[in-house]
Amino acid sequence: MLIEATFKGTNSLGYENGKSYELKLEPQSMSIVRPDGFGQCEYQSLHSFMKNWDNVAVKSNKKQ
Repeated sequence: MLIEATFKGTNSLGYENGKSYELKLEPQSMSIVRPDGFGQCEYQSLHSFMKNWDNVAVKSNKKQ
């Protein structure tokens, strides 16, 4: 799934607080990665993902 979201966590893995990013999200594993392949991060749950991301919008439900 392709989403766009605003990072609200502490700067890490190339993500900067307050910036929006296009991300590939794998809901089964709760992992994200930028389309360029960098910034891969796995989350324990949807709740932990939402602690670090805001304004989440689905751009495409198709598998990328």
